[in-house]
Amino acid sequence: MNMDKSKAESEGNSSGEVKWTLTCSTELPKKDAGPKYSRISEHFRHVAPGGIQCSMFCGGKLCKYENPAKMKSEEMAIKGLYSSWVTPEILATARPCTEVIKKYDVIKQFSK
Repeated sequence: MNMDKSKAESEGNSSGEVKWTLTCSTELPKKDAGPKYSRISEHFRHVAPGGIQCSMFCGGKLCKYENPAKMKSEEMAIKGLYSSWVTPEILATARPCTEVIKKYDVIKQFSK
């Protein structure tokens, strides 16, 4: 479904009501949803400990999203965790490691 904003505006719809139209799937852009890595690397991701995965695939403790010391305070809605509020009810976060969860008491922060 797709909202036809120009149609709603041309009809003088100023009430904020959303008008939806059906869009044929042939009009939508095609995206390759397949994996960007091999079965071997995928298997390794499932069996390797998290720290090894990070060091091999994204930089480990040098990664900005893994190391709170590399983050600005405004990048942390949850202290110690790369996070921000998308809406008042939805929080987007990086995946926390066990060390960060314990050190910054992330679980307690979520309960606030």
